[in-house]
Amino acid sequence: MPSTSGISLAPVRTYLRKLPAVTVLVSGLCVAFWLIELVLGLPVTWWLKLDPLNIGLRQLHRINTYPLVHLGLLHLLLNLATFVPLAERFEREIGSLKMGALLLGPLVTFPAILYLVVERGVFRGTTSVEGLSALVLTLITIDAVRTSDHHPYFNFFGQRIRTLYTPLLTLFILLLLFPFSSLLGHVCGVAIGYLYGLKYLSKMDPPEWILEKIENKIAGWGLLRVLVKFGWVGVENREEARYVWLPMVRPRWTAEEPAAGVVEQGRARAGTGTGTGTVPAPGQPGSAFVGVGRTLGS
Repeated sequence: MPSTSGISLAPVRTYLRKLPAVTVLVSGLCVAFWLIELVLGLPVTWWLKLDPLNIGLRQLHRINTYPLVHLGLLHLLLNLATFVPLAERFEREIGSLKMGALLLGPLVTFPAILYLVVERGVFRGTTSVEGLSALVLTLITIDAVRTSDHHPYFNFFGQRIRTLYTPLLTLFILLLLFPFSSLLGHVCGVAIGYLYGLKYLSKMDPPEWILEKIENKIAGWGLLRVLVKFGWVGVENREEARYVWLPMVRPRWTAEEPAAGVVEQGRARAGTGTGTGTVPAPGQPGSAFVGVGRTLGS
């Protein structure tokens, strides 16, 4: 039912209710830790942030927990606004089990390790970092690499830019908007995103047979039906990759890149993937995301 102002919040509520499980869990923990620190006064941020001066054997949890704490409400809201749509799409493409494994593994720990090596070993610095922004940039970079396979260029305010370089443009924009944010932390997130997107870290992905075996065990215990109610995306329910990059405008075909070239590219790929794509007629813009696609991480 639309509100009296003519703006309906029903689509937003529906979107939030249908968010997948791991995305909801990570977002919920971020909000919960912020509320605990605000209401109870406990130093949660100090306990969980990535601090080069406190990273001994008893503090190794910090390389996993730093995305869950934030400096304030604005920091939290800005990060969640970008994290949720990226993580939601990513989780639907790879499944909740693999999403959880990647967040506990390379997508969070590798940027943290790289940051510690450079900050402490090269710059001799002691600056601590926290928040989802490094993970957001990792997901953005993975998305940009995947999208570049199908759409090498896009128009950004009239400028023709290579899709593969858009994370670097994002770094520059973030530096202008938030000059006191951690540039090194953001660079580390982008670097790991490129390594994962270009498949240099593909061996870190859990094998499909292990994912299926674990889910079969969960189903045998009767827990899978419960998890599905909370948005669990099973191995058999994953969606095909939807190639789009959140901060950028929709690509448009130009005279230098006629849609006819995409027709030939689509024909060459026809029948090679698991999905089906539609190919626009020559000279027509059609969909900006033509092609058969593939499962993210495959």
